[in-house]
Amino acid sequence: MVAPSMIDTGMIETSITDVLLQPLGIYVIALGAGFLIPLFCRVSRGSAILVFFAALAAMVLIAGLNLLTIINGAPAIDIETAGIKPPFSINLRFGLFEGGFVLAVNTIALLGAWHYLPKLKQQASALLLYLILVMGINGMVMTRDLFNLFIFIEITSIATYALIGMQRTGNVLAAGFKYIMATSIASAFFLLGTIFLYYQTGTLNIDDIIMNRDLITGPIGFIATLFLLTSLLVELKPYPANGWGLDVYETADSGIASLISVGVSAGVFFALYKIIPLIDSYLSSVALIGGITFLASNLIGLKQENSKRLLGYSSIGQMGLLTLALALIMQLDAGSHLPLIIGGLFINHLFAKAGLFWLAGLVDRKAISDWSSIAKQPALVLLFGIFITALIGLPPFPGFWAKWELVMLLASNEMFAWIALILIGSLLEAAYLFRWFSHARQKEPPVEEELSTGFMQRLPLTIAALLLFATGYGMAMIMQVASPAVFMPLVAGFAMWLIDGVHGRLKNIPMLFAVAVGGYLLTSELEGINHLFSYLLIGGGVLVSIAAMYRNDDRKGFYPLLTVLLLSLATLLRAQTSLEFFFSWELMTLSSYLLVTLGRNGIKPALTYLLFSLASAYCILAGFAIAYGATGSLLITSL
Repeated sequence: MVAPSMIDTGMIETSITDVLLQPLGIYVIALGAGFLIPLFCRVSRGSAILVFFAALAAMVLIAGLNLLTIINGAPAIDIETAGIKPPFSINLRFGLFEGGFVLAVNTIALLGAWHYLPKLKQQASALLLYLILVMGINGMVMTRDLFNLFIFIEITSIATYALIGMQRTGNVLAAGFKYIMATSIASAFFLLGTIFLYYQTGTLNIDDIIMNRDLITGPIGFIATLFLLTSLLVELKPYPANGWGLDVYETADSGIASLISVGVSAGVFFALYKIIPLIDSYLSSVALIGGITFLASNLIGLKQENSKRLLGYSSIGQMGLLTLALALIMQLDAGSHLPLIIGGLFINHLFAKAGLFWLAGLVDRKAISDWSSIAKQPALVLLFGIFITALIGLPPFPGFWAKWELVMLLASNEMFAWIALILIGSLLEAAYLFRWFSHARQKEPPVEEELSTGFMQRLPLTIAALLLFATGYGMAMIMQVASPAVFMPLVAGFAMWLIDGVHGRLKNIPMLFAVAVGGYLLTSELEGINHLFSYLLIGGGVLVSIAAMYRNDDRKGFYPLLTVLLLSLATLLRAQTSLEFFFSWELMTLSSYLLVTLGRNGIKPALTYLLFSLASAYCILAGFAIAYGATGSLLITSL
């Protein structure tokens, strides 16, 4: 006879496990950990921290498992509450787009918590508020109820304000006060818009409102949608109404500033995406606001000397670019481009900007001119360079592929003015970010300004950098350009970097081998004038490699960069599409710039060289875009 109690216990355990592994488990775990943390804190602070990190890790795991299920073909997960079908109850949705946003935000929250741990562990309330903040962002992404969205926005705002105010300094409290006032005004607009929409449609369910949007008419309908749009745009800090956000980015701890920049903004942006069908008549205005914000923020960023305020301008500019891209894609009814363009720009900004904020917290230097303190920390300089390169949209990172796709989409619809705005804004952003990087490359920092960091402090930054490479390669695979030939310069450069600690001329031999063999493999099948140029470029590259043997010092970074540069010339010759050509051109530009910075007194002229090179590269991109708009083909033979 089978014991009923054993069957019941197993069923209960299975049921609980199933619930916790569903997207709803994110909220159950966050709330449960929120109750447990104060109790564990009474026993020991260490146990409370373990509960905190276990909860964040579980939220990442749940998001990852469910997203993997959907990628493998499962339908979007609709979560109903109270046992009643919507619109009579609140429902959540975990689809492909929601899953990507939630997984990315939860991952960055986990890494950010590790960076922010020295401050978080000082108070149990900080651990609790951090979890509530992350849960609120998840709710903003997944909820399909307009009033519930308002609640999650309020939860996020209050938790953010409380975390900002924990520093209790005059500047921080003033910035926090501005933040809560601005978000309160935005919330009031959102609530009023929600009330008016409910009055006209009789429902709060976003999907039902969209289905019945024909009922949204007259002055009340106009005011309702305008209030919703105004609320979310204020939360995104558009130019010129962004001073309050800049003060928060400048004064708040880097751990909180990073989560506001990439996490809270992600939740608000996704909320805007959800209500886009209700505001289709405003799309041109939304695109204009996003474009002006992107251009103006990067223009003003040129004169910034405070590192975190500079990051604030960059953050606002990047969200402006995302808003611009979203509005134009929806205006063109090109929803199939959303994953590549919006997903790529979002992921790129998320990991790169969070990494830069964390790095700013480690370096702890307000003025960008004081960042020479990391000049003798090659690991930090490398991470700094990776994040800046990604943020600007250079290869091989997600932003490069996303911007290419966006520019080609606009070109195919003859929106050349928007292309010009995007490229000019990108060049301005490159100018002030690489100016900042130039300060970090200055030689011989004063001894008292030298910085020392441990591996565990750099761990979140390292993981963020690796995720940028991984997602960039993933996007290249989606766009079908992830061939070994295209990435050979980077692979060979990475191999040379692994042996960069070897002394002197010993590194020249493998570099000579890599350039000769790699160049031959890349160009052996070329014909005609391309084959002739391969002899000139690869032969010249081999001669340069031999000539480099005249020095026997370490020359850290020289051999990997020279390898990338010389092999990029070979990939230029074999490029069959404009995308492959532009990818190789950008690699050549970046590697040659970094080589110039290695020279004696080469840092300042290198910046000028880079900006002119990027300007020429963007002119090439514009030319490719015009050609694509005319021919509809990326093949170089169609030019």
